Amino acid sequence: MSFPADRVVLYTCGNCLRGFAAHPDYVPTARGVAVCRNCVQQANEIRVGMGMPALQVHPLAYEPEEIGW
Repeated sequence: MSFPADRVVLYTCGNCLRGFAAHPDYVPTARGVAVCRNCVQQANEIRVGMGMPALQVHPLAYEPEEIGW
């Protein structure tokens, strides 16, 4: 399944500078810049290791939106 063209945005991760696609309504941001799934997962490992809560990411952030035709 691919992202519907009207519900996906191509971003450059503000942390690692890699390109990725994400749902524009749910993509996590840091200081207004989109962050990829891998960087969020790495940040969560560090945060949890420091006793901080993990960042919560919407389950559809990196998934295509189901639309009915």
